[in-house]
Amino acid sequence: MYKITTVCRAGVGSSAFAKKLVQTAVSELGYNLREFQINCEEINMAKGITSGLIVTQKVLLPKMPEPHGNLDGVIGVESIVKDVEALKEKIGPYLEEAEKQGKIHKK
Repeated sequence: MYKITTVCRAGVGSSAFAKKLVQTAVSELGYNLREFQINCEEINMAKGITSGLIVTQKVLLPKMPEPHGNLDGVIGVESIVKDVEALKEKIGPYLEEAEKQGKIHKK
């Protein structure tokens, strides 16, 4: 199971919309959504995330933890609620690498 966590200030509003955007991006990139766990979180809890990707707004990047442990990366996009093309561009390379490692598969 490949984990992607969407992070906003409170972990409720925009991260919930971002979760749907991530699901759309993953699907449009051709990956099997059943191999993903996509969660929402508030920024104060992001430090404990240790696997997969964190997706957040660019303005929150300075407050995000540095990748550590099994965390593949922290991705910042202008809008985490509506710009699926920008999100696909950002997460695509990470998902390709995870696919090469056998963590996920295309449909």
